[in-house]
Amino acid sequence: MGKMALLRKFTKRASLKDIPEIARKLGAMNRGPVVKIWDKVQVLWRFIKDPDVAWGKKAAAVGSLIYLVSPLDAVPDFIPAGGLLDDVAVILFVARMLAESLKAYAADAAPDAGEAKAEVEIKKHC
Repeated sequence: MGKMALLRKFTKRASLKDIPEIARKLGAMNRGPVVKIWDKVQVLWRFIKDPDVAWGKKAAAVGSLIYLVSPLDAVPDFIPAGGLLDDVAVILFVARMLAESLKAYAADAAPDAGEAKAEVEIKKHC
């Protein structure tokens, strides 16, 4: 199953019950290529914890973070060099999809060099 199909599946099944699971595992994901987009991960995390965010938008963010913390996704996280690249691609996709809504949760809404470098790495391996 491809990463976008898995993201749709995770988003469709997302619920508020997933948030504690994400909270337990999220800190350990700040590694490898995810480091370069960690600011986006943190913005999505703040977004899903806001009780005023509509569930439709929140579900996509929850789905992306479930994808990140799940060790078994389209490219399992234990695979060297590529294991976390698909996670980065999913986070970037959802961050762009929700860009307008996420602005209020970001200290700096402008794209940074880390995101550009992460995208280059993804393109090299996809």
